[in-house]
Amino acid sequence: MNHLKLEEQKETLSEEFSSYRFNTITGKGRLGIAAGGVSYQYAQEVLSSLPAGTPYSLLKIATPTPFPEKLGLEFLNGVTDVLCLEELDPVIETNLLLLCGKHHLPVNIHGKLDGTALKSGGKLRGGHSAVDLSIFTDPPAGNKRPKGGAALSANPSAGPMCRLSPTEPPSTRSSKL
Repeated sequence: MNHLKLEEQKETLSEEFSSYRFNTITGKGRLGIAAGGVSYQYAQEVLSSLPAGTPYSLLKIATPTPFPEKLGLEFLNGVTDVLCLEELDPVIETNLLLLCGKHHLPVNIHGKLDGTALKSGGKLRGGHSAVDLSIFTDPPAGNKRPKGGAALSANPSAGPMCRLSPTEPPSTRSSKL
C-alpha cells in the first residue's frame, strides 16, 4: 500500500518538476547537452565561448529525482544527439535513455555510460577532462557522425577542444578556452 502511494507521489513530483523554474531548456538545435549542478555551470561557460548563433539545446536539471519527464521529452523531441555531463552518477543520462526507449525516440545519448564523458572516480577530471564541441561549430558533411566515434566526443585528439576543469577557478579556466 505504501509503495503505491510512493509511486503516485513520484509521478506527481515528476509533473511538478517539469515546470519547476530551475529545470530549463535553452537554445534550439539538433545537438543537445544535458547537465545539472556544477557540470551545468561548466557547460554553460564553454558554450558561451562558441560563435553566436551556434545551434544547440541545453537542458538544465536541478531536480534529477524524480526526473522531470515532460521537460525531458520536450528536450529530446528537438535533438538527434545528446551529451550528458554529470559530476557523479549518470542519473540524467540514465533517465534520458529510459525516456528514449519508453517513447521510441531516435536520439543518440552519450555520456559516462558509453564512455564518451571521461571518468575518474566518477568525476570530471580537473585539467584533463575535455569535451569536444567542434561538432557544434563544424558539423560533419551530411549531418553524419564522425568516423570512429560518437557525435560528441571526449577524445583529446579529435580536434579543437573546450576544456572543463572543475579544480581551477573560472578566471584561469577561461584563458584555456
